[in-house]
Amino acid sequence: MDDNSTNRTIGFVAGWFGGCVATVVSYPADTIKVRMQMEGAKQRYQNSLQCLVNICKTESIRGLFKGMAYPLISQLFINAAVFGAENVIAIELQSHNLSGIPAKMISGAVAGAAQCIIVCPAELIKIRMQNQGVGQSYGAGVIGPWSASKLLYRERGIAGFYRGWWLTIAREVPQYALYFSVYQYSKDKCADKVGPPKTQLQRTAHSALSGGVAGAVTWLWYPADVVKTRFQNDKSGKYKGIADCYSKLVFEGGHRMLFAGIMPTLVRGFINGVATFATVDFVKTHWDSAFGNASYNRRN
Repeated sequence: MDDNSTNRTIGFVAGWFGGCVATVVSYPADTIKVRMQMEGAKQRYQNSLQCLVNICKTESIRGLFKGMAYPLISQLFINAAVFGAENVIAIELQSHNLSGIPAKMISGAVAGAAQCIIVCPAELIKIRMQNQGVGQSYGAGVIGPWSASKLLYRERGIAGFYRGWWLTIAREVPQYALYFSVYQYSKDKCADKVGPPKTQLQRTAHSALSGGVAGAVTWLWYPADVVKTRFQNDKSGKYKGIADCYSKLVFEGGHRMLFAGIMPTLVRGFINGVATFATVDFVKTHWDSAFGNASYNRRN
């Protein structure tokens, strides 16, 4: 296997492991985020902590993990596609003498777009699963992801899975451009301040901290996610389109509604970034130890 093929394989494998770990550890914060985004002017939850306590009290701690199976399975494709595509594009740009932060922004944006075909349906099902049985004991009024998928297909066909497609693109492309460029910038700054990592532990710590910062910063693009959540969870046809969804959301509770759930999202973003990049770095390093691929480490 040549170096480019090996690099692609490492990117896909490391991305999948990173995505799975990050999904599990950050999923409760994601559920809180989605619940608060859906609340609107009803104000069932005054803050993130109250939302957490309410879910645990009425739905048990398992309520925080509603619908996790679907995104966990989809991580096989999503983060594998993101890290695999980003790595391939970065190598191609490097061959044309383009590197550093600008290259990371380009490769990140392309990677963000590449995985939207998987992310859009996966998140639509996840969001609907997370909003089932709100305020009821765990299991009440809840159907599984496979049943939810079959029901959606019967009602809307394949097109139903891609409701919110352009909102997904509008969120993912700029977010991943920021994600990879801020990650690279943070790693460079860590190296400037404390010197290049000399041990595996230091390298993983640099990756984890930089990933956490990148994961939080990417949510500066947060309002697009709020509109996407509302639009994708709409089963009754309340919203006639994206502009209508935005207008009704703002009319319902003012522009502050565009930032509903921002605090658990920032926490989730940091945790997700730490888990993702620490795991990706761990897998890359141990792959190198097991199979040997020094050229990869020099490029990353």
